[in-house]
Amino acid sequence: MSVSVKVIDTEGKPVALDSIKVTRLPDQEDLTREYDEETWRVFSKAGSYPIADDSDGGRLPRHTDINVKFRGYIESREVANSDYVVTFDCCHIGLVSGERELVVSR
Repeated sequence: MSVSVKVIDTEGKPVALDSIKVTRLPDQEDLTREYDEETWRVFSKAGSYPIADDSDGGRLPRHTDINVKFRGYIESREVANSDYVVTFDCCHIGLVSGERELVVSR
């Protein structure tokens, strides 16, 4: 399971970000993972970017709401910024609150 966000422009087209950053709040721990070029190409083409997934179980406390911040960048300019609350039960990550789709202007 994974929690992701779709980033689109004002015309509803997917936005290809150059990079993302995911941090746990309030301690600002960087949860951003590295992705290979092909995986990043898939994300960019769909405009859909991961916030957290089941493999983050070792980095996130279980059975509690976790506040995270997603930031998306084109070149070095921040174009997306949104807060989320996720939770990790015994096995899977889930979204508690936050926008599944972010509209950005290019």
